[in-house]
Amino acid sequence: MAKPDLRVGTIDGVPAVWCPAEGLCSVGLVFRVGQLDERLPQRGWTHLIEHLALHHLKNESFAFNGTTGWSTTSFLAKGTAAEAATFLEGVCEKLTSLPFEEMKREALVLDTEQCQRGVTPASHVLMNVYGTEGPGVFAYPEYGLKRLDVDEIDAWRERYFTKANAYIWFCGPTPIPNVRLDLPQGGGRQQVVKYEAIEKLPAWINVSASQVTLTAEMPDAPAVGAMLRILERRMSERLRNERGLSYNVSSTRITSGCDTDMVILTADHREGDAGAVQEIMAEEIHDLLRRTVTHPELDAWATPIERFFNFESDASAALASAWAEKSLLDAKTSSPSEVLAAIRSVTPDDVHDCVSQFVEKVAWGMPHGSSVTDCRVRSVDATSPWRSEGDLFLRVLDLTDSGGATGMIVCDEGVSLAWGSNRQASVRFDSLAIAVHEDRVLRLIDRSGFAVTVDPVAWVEGERLLTSIVSRCPADRLIRSVDAEHGTPAPNGPGTTSTNDVFVPHDAIAHWKISTEPVPGDQKLLAVGMPGPTPNIKPVPKIAAPHPSNITLPVSSRDWALARAGSFGSLAPFVIVLALLLVIAGSDVFAGPLLIVAVIMLLLSKFRPFRPISTGPDGVVVRCSTPALSYRLRKATLISVWQAADGARAPINPSPESYYAVSAASPRALAILNAVDTKSSTAFLEAFLAATADEQIAVILDACDRPDGDRKVLALAGTLGDTAPANTIRGFVAIGTGSKARGQGFAHTVSDQGARMYLDCLRDAEALFRRATWQAPHFVAARIGLVMNARGLGIPVAERVRRYEDVVALEPDNFAAAAQHLQNIAPKWGGSDQAMLAFGQDLLERFGVNHPLAGIAAMAHLETAIGGSESPEARIVKGAASVRRQIVDGLAVTLETAPSAAALRGLNMAVAAAWVHQEQSTVTRGFSVLRGRLTATPWSYFPSGPQQSANVLTTGPQSSKKKDFRRPATPQTF
Repeated sequence: MAKPDLRVGTIDGVPAVWCPAEGLCSVGLVFRVGQLDERLPQRGWTHLIEHLALHHLKNESFAFNGTTGWSTTSFLAKGTAAEAATFLEGVCEKLTSLPFEEMKREALVLDTEQCQRGVTPASHVLMNVYGTEGPGVFAYPEYGLKRLDVDEIDAWRERYFTKANAYIWFCGPTPIPNVRLDLPQGGGRQQVVKYEAIEKLPAWINVSASQVTLTAEMPDAPAVGAMLRILERRMSERLRNERGLSYNVSSTRITSGCDTDMVILTADHREGDAGAVQEIMAEEIHDLLRRTVTHPELDAWATPIERFFNFESDASAALASAWAEKSLLDAKTSSPSEVLAAIRSVTPDDVHDCVSQFVEKVAWGMPHGSSVTDCRVRSVDATSPWRSEGDLFLRVLDLTDSGGATGMIVCDEGVSLAWGSNRQASVRFDSLAIAVHEDRVLRLIDRSGFAVTVDPVAWVEGERLLTSIVSRCPADRLIRSVDAEHGTPAPNGPGTTSTNDVFVPHDAIAHWKISTEPVPGDQKLLAVGMPGPTPNIKPVPKIAAPHPSNITLPVSSRDWALARAGSFGSLAPFVIVLALLLVIAGSDVFAGPLLIVAVIMLLLSKFRPFRPISTGPDGVVVRCSTPALSYRLRKATLISVWQAADGARAPINPSPESYYAVSAASPRALAILNAVDTKSSTAFLEAFLAATADEQIAVILDACDRPDGDRKVLALAGTLGDTAPANTIRGFVAIGTGSKARGQGFAHTVSDQGARMYLDCLRDAEALFRRATWQAPHFVAARIGLVMNARGLGIPVAERVRRYEDVVALEPDNFAAAAQHLQNIAPKWGGSDQAMLAFGQDLLERFGVNHPLAGIAAMAHLETAIGGSESPEARIVKGAASVRRQIVDGLAVTLETAPSAAALRGLNMAVAAAWVHQEQSTVTRGFSVLRGRLTATPWSYFPSGPQQSANVLTTGPQSSKKKDFRRPATPQTF
């Protein structure tokens, strides 16, 4: 194949380049506008316009797509010349009159796409280096999709999508016929904006990822590509082939402006290996500084590029699109011959010069808990240099860790979230990038990237705090959601006006669950009187208490005494009437004291801890005297919401039948259970092998929980002989039997006999799983059994990690393995909060919020919260409400559209995480999907809320005699 050739011309007044090539025609309409041109309030508008311009294309016979890049937006198609011409004309016609009636729906599509994409570690690094503009915008959501102003978006279209700001590229056997491009002429090409770093480089930043990331802005020169390729190969050789520290070392190069590129180099690693990986990467970079590049290395880089241009069919499109993009960015354009000549002219000295620039401009992204030890590379300061001086608001300590930020200071200049006397995150109003007011929570982001989140529930006088900040925000930087703009209530519910007001739905009132927890010695139980359901509320069965209009809460002795005294306030009018009668009768001696008593009674009635202030068709608003009491009432409300949502399966004393078996979410799992019930070995084996590893494990554990289920399962396993499936099944039955012997209590409640039997069973399971993996190395369920068994046998954390990696190598998205691995790296089993959160974040970034594994990320939040940890990670989790909301929303869609055992367990975990953080609107959303489908885990964590009884996993007769799982019921076959 001959090298491509480029021919430049125009099409209806738009510059164009044609590259002759055989086959179908490829075409691209490129505009000089991209994500770097957007500020945070506009972020997403270009992407939205791109989607709307392609909305008219439905079932075309040709392929088409649209992309919104860093500095350009492209509309692409591949088909015949006539189809390419039709595509161009149709897109240009739509760009002159966008279908704004589809705007809201398309914004929802983009929001879903954004949830799947997530934030990369490199984007987090770039945000710290550039702030909220330029490359820093990629660390933020598309906030412009919350501000769908038709006039402003149409003005954005008129400014950027013009003939003067466009370029066409195409390749094919013949030029595209003349087409009419219905675009405005425009005032000229938009200039590329140059963004400067706001941090002094080189620097390093902590990121939440299991990889080391390097980013730097470099010249658009061939030697940069050679440098990246050589570094990538050398680092891979040492990190993967020699040390086994990394699985993948990769590099990316993105055009970011006029003759400049953003280069990104990453290497993944296991927990605890970040320091070793960083040192090796630094060593290889500094080795290039010593002029060690060889000509064979340069040849290994250049030869594949030459072969691509000379032989690959895609080379024509790549060259033409690069020519169009560089022309729009006022960068140097090159013909194919010039490109190849420039590649072959790169010398070792050129690479040395690039490395010299790279080490001066590089920003390292290091996982939390690690750092760059080179003193020439500074750490980015996590504290704002400026602190506000004004009104001080204190945090409600009942709702947060007292070791976290305890003060927020507001003045006309800005806001500061303060930790102690010299640490703060501050936002100045004159440099405010954006203020997002959504679900009654306000998020302020400064130009430098510092952010302050204001949740009025978490602060004393929270409503006044929120109002004082919102009133000072510049109007063009403030984005209000529908809830915030129109006063629709968020977490507290309708009609709430104070931080201490709690909205209690009528269904929740009807399902109050009387607490039976021990009350501390300095507290007493107080009954909170509530109006009953209004007549138009559908009656619900009483399942919790004989007095559904009351709930008892533990309060201080002082509040209890005030409440008891205040209850006599209703008698004050009678006392006053009696005093007046005594005055009339001439008994003034007694009338005066009675009037004084009446006044005292009236005053005391004003100090009631709880006071219903309004009743509506949906519920009651209760005003609490202190934030601590409002916190307790919200928690009790969440419990009752759970009771109302799952009332059909949740009596006062939950039993195993009260919870949904995860296997019931899968037809394949139900087929296995049916085979167990019918004792059909053939049907059992077929159904078992057809199921996923997640389903295989869930159904065996569910079957063993049934009366006499373990005996039935072992009998069927016996008919399969000494095979990998049979030994895996025996292994899981062994784990279940050991767990029953041990019981579900804390360690001090376990008998010596139970402990011995538990360990014996786990040892049996270990041998069975190992034999199964030897018999069938790719049988995933057996390897998951080894992951599950590890912590019970006290196997070191490093070996637990290796076992999980064995599963990931076979099945990267296995839910059961990920759930067990999260427990294996928890602090109570020798791990850490940091490890759990990093693991959950990694799953979230790789699989998105709609994947069942997002539930593991939420579970990491839950484990960190209930573990009582004082670590910085535990405090960070408290602010992850939006993440938990996205996970619950995403998994709710997944469970409604594609139900599976993993998705069901994931949503249960996500809702439980939101429940423990008191996020009532998120919990209500989750329960609306989980109605009747709560699983036994993770609700067993909560003794005062959704819970299983202590004997959920211990039903059925328990034998004190140890079973021998290693002996097959039929003769062994090999």
